[in-house]
Amino acid sequence: MFSLRLALKYLLPKKKSLTTALISLLSLTVISLVVWLVVVFLSVTAGIEKSWLTKLTTVHGPIRIYPTKSYYNSYYYQIDAQSANSSYSHKTIEEKLQSRVVNPYKRDIDPELPRHFPQNKDQDLVQKLYQVLEELALQIPHFHYQDYELSGAMLRLFPSCAQSSLQRKTMITQLSYLVSSPEKNPYFHHLLQAPTTTDLNHLLFQLKQSRNLAAIKSFFFHIDLESVYVFSKKCISIAALSEGNYP
Repeated sequence: MFSLRLALKYLLPKKKSLTTALISLLSLTVISLVVWLVVVFLSVTAGIEKSWLTKLTTVHGPIRIYPTKSYYNSYYYQIDAQSANSSYSHKTIEEKLQSRVVNPYKRDIDPELPRHFPQNKDQDLVQKLYQVLEELALQIPHFHYQDYELSGAMLRLFPSCAQSSLQRKTMITQLSYLVSSPEKNPYFHHLLQAPTTTDLNHLLFQLKQSRNLAAIKSFFFHIDLESVYVFSKKCISIAALSEGNYP
């Protein structure tokens, strides 16, 4: 009650203390507005931060397991390059997981192993790794995992078909890294956006420039045309597409 009486003393205007009451009301309004803005700002910041963390962990896993040099130098990995059952080539982690044969080497068919070749320990390293991950998936909720591949590529950016012929001959090149998509992540599909008409027109133009008939057939296999507008002799605009038929 004392706090309420003290607040009303300074907030309720009187004849001799009208200025004090106005200053008190103004101060209370400013403080309330600042507190409200801080709460809103922190709420928006927390929401944006949570959204960015979700997107970043969707595209790039927070934990990544890389094979060590011991794995690449082991008998388990090197033996595929010496075996006809493996087409004399190394296998990826996914191929190792799907393979039912731990040791594909056959002495009667395959060439003799060199003396410095690692010794066989009869261990399926990939199966052991996935057993550990399955146990963690049972213990930790919302725990998802999958193998991925990383490769280098040369990115080339060409101007669109609407530009001049001189500009079409120029391009921008950039060394890039390509990572396989995390399809098992339940949040990954929320980040995908359907291609627009401009995107498909540009892709079709690039396929026309490459003159790859197989790629052009594959392009039209994944879409359904509803209408086509020809606005120049060299450019064709795909005006409308049916939904859900993009790769």
